Amino acid sequence: MVTPASVRPFAFSPEDFERIFPFFIVVNRAGEIVSAGRSLLKLSRRVQIGAAFQEVFAPKRPAEPFVFDVVAAAAGRLYTIRERETGAVLRGQFNRLGDDLIFVGSPWVGDADELLKFGLSMNDFAAHDPTLELQQLVQIQRLVSEDLKKLTAKLKAQTGQLEAAARTKDAFLASMSHELRTPLTSVIGLSEVLLEQSSGPLNETQLRQIGVVHSSGTQLLALINDILDLARLGSGEQQLVIEACSVSELCSVALRRVEIATAKRNQRVSYENPLGSAAIRGDQRRIVQLLEQLLGNASKFTAVEGELGLRVSAAGRDVCFTVWDRGIGIAATELPHLFHPFVQIDGRLARRYGGTGLGLAIVDKIVGLLGGRVEVTSTRGVGSSFAVYLPVR
Repeated sequence: MVTPASVRPFAFSPEDFERIFPFFIVVNRAGEIVSAGRSLLKLSRRVQIGAAFQEVFAPKRPAEPFVFDVVAAAAGRLYTIRERETGAVLRGQFNRLGDDLIFVGSPWVGDADELLKFGLSMNDFAAHDPTLELQQLVQIQRLVSEDLKKLTAKLKAQTGQLEAAARTKDAFLASMSHELRTPLTSVIGLSEVLLEQSSGPLNETQLRQIGVVHSSGTQLLALINDILDLARLGSGEQQLVIEACSVSELCSVALRRVEIATAKRNQRVSYENPLGSAAIRGDQRRIVQLLEQLLGNASKFTAVEGELGLRVSAAGRDVCFTVWDRGIGIAATELPHLFHPFVQIDGRLARRYGGTGLGLAIVDKIVGLLGGRVEVTSTRGVGSSFAVYLPVR
């Protein structure tokens, strides 16, 4: 038995390579054969140094012609090629060899009679030294194992650094958001007092200016609250309060919170809940928050007098909350970036509809903490559907 401790360092010479892999072809960037194994030379008289690989071999699948850069980019993939003159089929892999490509494989044959048809024998397959091959395999295994250990240690260290950086970032955002929110709340409160004119009358210009201060302050406070919320959810600081929640109550509260926005735009809101007051276990405040966010987005991106809705259904051991709209929709290429924080899919939409790109990131975080998942289907110009699956527990 050969063990890693008893294997001497293995030098892989060209002679050894040809003994172990008698069927190989080296092709340069120009598509010319620059080297070939002895058994391959025996297989076909057309395999000659300088011959065009494409003229000697055809792809098994016509839709996969030999293109150097394409094959190089997919190195390691299994290929099937056919020698044009004899019809012999070879299966193997292309890999980079310096500036060239090397194909290493063997004929795809069924029995000894078929070997003889191509002028080959079993010796053409087994002309190598099995001890030499075993030494090579053990040496490669040892090197791969060492490289894997080094790579694992490096990735572990980098992961630790990234996690520490993320925690520092979240702590900074939480601290800054808190420091900004306190004085901003005072600004909003004082502007409301001025708008009520409880301290004395204001003229039209003054009321308009105070209104701008109040509106801008409210928008800024909402942004700071979102940043603080996202930071807390990301850092794990926010603890969930798991309790029995009525599905109908969750939906009713969320719908009431967006009622003013939908009424202002004269939108039709439908609600379907065949589950009635069925209960699930979760954080009531967070579930209402994510439904409110999705319904608010649906209203924002749906035209005046448009349609949107909330539909509840059972899905195995989950309850599915689906928020849909007949709004502007989302292109398929934009869906992978949908839940990234601070990412605006289209800057023109951000200017037209407002928002910071934090809402869906918060939804994704909440759903993850609750052990659920979000699925999105959308068509540009037709509408979108966000399905949130939460476990009944």
